[in-house]
Amino acid sequence: MAMVIGMPIIVMVLFGWGYGGGMGHIPIAVANLDPEGMLSWSFVNIVEQSKAFHVVAYVDSLEKAEDMVQEGQVLGAIVIPEGFTQSYLVDGAFVILVTDESMPSISRSLKDHTAALLTSADATLSAEVGVQGPRLSLILTTLYGPELKRIDSFMPVVLGMILLLLPATLISVAIAREREKGTFEALVMSPLRRWEIIVGKLLAYGFVTFLDLLLTLAIALYGFKVLMRCSLIDILAVSTLFLVGSLGLGLAASVVSRNQLQAYQISTFIFIPALLFCGAFAPVEILTPSSRIVAYINPLYYFVDALQSLMVRGQPLYMMLWDLTPLFIYVVVTLTCSLLLFKARVD
Repeated sequence: MAMVIGMPIIVMVLFGWGYGGGMGHIPIAVANLDPEGMLSWSFVNIVEQSKAFHVVAYVDSLEKAEDMVQEGQVLGAIVIPEGFTQSYLVDGAFVILVTDESMPSISRSLKDHTAALLTSADATLSAEVGVQGPRLSLILTTLYGPELKRIDSFMPVVLGMILLLLPATLISVAIAREREKGTFEALVMSPLRRWEIIVGKLLAYGFVTFLDLLLTLAIALYGFKVLMRCSLIDILAVSTLFLVGSLGLGLAASVVSRNQLQAYQISTFIFIPALLFCGAFAPVEILTPSSRIVAYINPLYYFVDALQSLMVRGQPLYMMLWDLTPLFIYVVVTLTCSLLLFKARVD
């Protein structure tokens, strides 16, 4: 009853805490390639005062702006081209927006906010120099696209949901079922050591879930032609690491549960906050600063980020240390807790 009553309350509090206070400014870079122009600096000032953007870096070329977006240092970049002031005074000027199409929600938000910003800036600049507007237009430069389909960017989230919910839910009833059916004592009294029981459960459910992973990938790659700019081995390596951690998490839930219903409740309770703070609804970078703490301790966040870097951005596996290290810690912690909690329950 405590889980039934407490789960929706805690989930709603987490959701309100993370998303109820409004999103933070989108971190961007600005490149002013018309440093001698008066209007270019006026436009930079308008960008800096925007409530939608947070300028975290200034660069001196389009290439450096694209590199910052590609490396994930910023979520987008606004580039003011050479001759911006002169072009605006003659017949009109353009501004370049660099977006990362591997994050469709942010890309759309950047386009909408930049379009609104250009309308406001056009009125300000035309009044400043006494010309008739509108004179500003937007040119888009996209990374990893624009042929990127929606399913390409959301595939890492789908795989993460499967590899967290399915193994954790299946194995969460492993020990609880034994205890509920009365076979737990017989299992403990068998010649098997405790770690052998744990490994046996992990191997059985891990094998089933790994087959589900292969089936899901086959449907995605051959049925829906999902983009994959990396080797299948890299995807399977990261997925297996996350899968083992999820199995350990579900097993830990199982050994502390008195029956199967409690085990299901615990695994479901863990899944919902993990999904809320993995970047599926909104990138973690634009959440409120305090709520990012939940995301940074959420293994699903690192798994989704790693698969996006591999599948969509085509980055090599050795560049995934930022994501793989927390996932490795996730595996060690969950398996250790499973073994310790199982031992405690037996004694």
